Amino acid sequence: MQFIIKNIGNCDETYEWKMEKVGGDAVLTGLPAFGFIPLAPQEEQQILVFITIDPSSPSLPPNNTALLQVTGRSTSDGTCGPQQVLTCFKVATVTAVAPDLDVNSDNTNGVSDYAPYRDAIEESIEDDPNLPGKYISVNDDDDDEDNILDSADGQNLDGLPATDDDLNIKEDDFVAMKFELPAPLDVSVATVKITKTQGNGSFRIWTRSGTSPRVASEVPAGHQLLLNGTYAAELLGVTNQDRVADLWLEGMGVSSGNNERLLFEVDPDGAGPLGFMECADAVRLRIVSLRFIGDSGPPISTVGTSARLLVSKTITDRLTDMDRAGSFPRAEVTYDGPPTGDLDNFRVELIGAPAGLTPIIAVEVLRPNNAVRNTFGYQTVSGGTPVSYRTTEQIRLVTNAADDAVGEELGANREPTRVVRLDEIFNGSEQNDRVQAKVVFGAMPCKTKLPVCRRPTEAHSAAIRTCEMHFVTLAGVMANIGTIVSWMNDDWAQAAMRFRSVNPVAGQVTVSNALVVRGNAGGNGNLTVTINGNAFTIPVANGQTTNQIANAVAAAINGVGGLTAEAFPMPPPALVIINRGTVVQPTFNNPQSSVPNVTLSRPLLTYDDALSTTLEIAVLGLNYKDGNPSTIDFFAVASASVYQNGLHAATGGDAAVPDLPGWDNTIVATVVALPPTAAANTHVPGHEVAHCLFNVGTEAHSLVSTNLFYGAAGVEPDVYGTKRLTETQNGDARAQSGPGSPGPLLLQQN
Repeated sequence: MQFIIKNIGNCDETYEWKMEKVGGDAVLTGLPAFGFIPLAPQEEQQILVFITIDPSSPSLPPNNTALLQVTGRSTSDGTCGPQQVLTCFKVATVTAVAPDLDVNSDNTNGVSDYAPYRDAIEESIEDDPNLPGKYISVNDDDDDEDNILDSADGQNLDGLPATDDDLNIKEDDFVAMKFELPAPLDVSVATVKITKTQGNGSFRIWTRSGTSPRVASEVPAGHQLLLNGTYAAELLGVTNQDRVADLWLEGMGVSSGNNERLLFEVDPDGAGPLGFMECADAVRLRIVSLRFIGDSGPPISTVGTSARLLVSKTITDRLTDMDRAGSFPRAEVTYDGPPTGDLDNFRVELIGAPAGLTPIIAVEVLRPNNAVRNTFGYQTVSGGTPVSYRTTEQIRLVTNAADDAVGEELGANREPTRVVRLDEIFNGSEQNDRVQAKVVFGAMPCKTKLPVCRRPTEAHSAAIRTCEMHFVTLAGVMANIGTIVSWMNDDWAQAAMRFRSVNPVAGQVTVSNALVVRGNAGGNGNLTVTINGNAFTIPVANGQTTNQIANAVAAAINGVGGLTAEAFPMPPPALVIINRGTVVQPTFNNPQSSVPNVTLSRPLLTYDDALSTTLEIAVLGLNYKDGNPSTIDFFAVASASVYQNGLHAATGGDAAVPDLPGWDNTIVATVVALPPTAAANTHVPGHEVAHCLFNVGTEAHSLVSTNLFYGAAGVEPDVYGTKRLTETQNGDARAQSGPGSPGPLLLQQN
């Protein structure tokens, strides 16, 4: 309240004044107010009295008025004239001029930075000790997936320009707070003291939003307001023209026991005599954290190479790294979890919330643009000190409906559609799908996110790698390439590997364009053959080896009559390929040999019902591979056993090059093991590609029937099939075929 005292005399005077309430229903504190003021002749001065409105005071007219009386007198001894006496009355409508600190205390705003509505409901509960107040999430995730914890992001802590920690435009855990200094408080002189009077959680107060670049030091050099700090009001962002400041809260450590009470006190005249009167406002906060935890309890980091969830198989016991039929995770678990954990399982834990709640935790699968694809809700069980809430079910990501259906045996509470498809997770973008856990208090979400595997640009065992497949389907053979790729993705998702089809060829007409040389020369003689009407005689000397003879045959034919010829050693024969890659059948006549112990022949290559020798695969590979050392060539052939009776496919990795030309990184599979014919054996393509990625032959087959690389044949019609890969196998594939290896097959690409 303001009034003016003026010295109307001719002498210096000291005036004694007093303001008191003499009528009206408004309940005020801070009265009577009194003081002394010296004035020169004809000098006047404005007196500002700060009055506090008692909470019991009426807020509606006419009862919110008070009659105030100001009396005053000069303290003159009369030598300069009579004593001056002042009496005046003022009818005041009482309104608050105290500062106003606001958060969305009823947690009804679930949008953006969760700003307060500044309404009567919020105001009535903002400092209620029996309510939790505003829920705030600990900012310990990595919203922009730059491998920097969000609480350290956006602040340029490394001091370097144009680096990832300069800005975090995806930050979504900051909570808006408003602070107002109403008139007639003078912002240019007022100071504000910030304290936390209750609670053991921790939080930061910023003058900038989480999506803005910030300096972590204290204002004015930076953008942070510290607890127990006293600041000029203008440093908070208020002015006499715009009296409302935008501030932001960032959760750092969870509450336990009591809620946090944040108090802003105002000294109206700053350096003046008034001090921090009852001119203050406070709000209550509750700092909580939602986190993914391993099946046996430890939290999963939100940054670093372990900051990911892995796609798994339902039937698994990761203590032995193998699938075992019947060893399902339990659907319902205690708060402390099972004594030994399955590394593919996870749960979600809420900490910092008050005791006695029954929160529902949602687990969502997010696309790269944060669109929600699937949402599943989980009940929680509480326990521990301080109180925390964990999902009662163990959760895992599976790749297909068959895997997920097995979960029905785990209990009625398991959702039947917890399916995460690999073509959506590994979608060609650097930012693959993520899994978000969320709990909502009112409309206020508290959430955390983890990627499914790590980004392709990273270089560790959980980073996504891409293997490109060149499919060649022979004429008359039906094979669904998309389904083959999907099967392989399902099998290898647990190792963060995906497969893509590139430049497929369908209806390929094969030709028999090979000659086979067998034996070492036991004497002198000649080899003869006519090709496309061109007669060739190749002299052979005693002692020449098979490979030397094959090279001589190729040299004699190459360049004659438009023909090309190349020799390829094989144990024990050697191949000579005529017009490699041709689609026109060469005409061979009378291949003969007069060399002791040496034969020259044209093999019968049908590629349909007698695909039983290494020669046919070699000729397929030599003729129709795409020539790219970073792709795996996959040939779909007719119904026949491969290499040995009873097998449906055969493969050669880089290790096969010295002995099996054309087999290097080549798979040949029959329709028995391929869709749409195959009703079972869905593991065969994934098994065969392992030979290429591990770069091994049959000697490295697993002896465990539940491993994807198990060596024995057998029909496996459902989810109980051989689908598991060990961590060691994951490492072997990356070491043998990852970026940096000779002729890498696992590419570091988006």
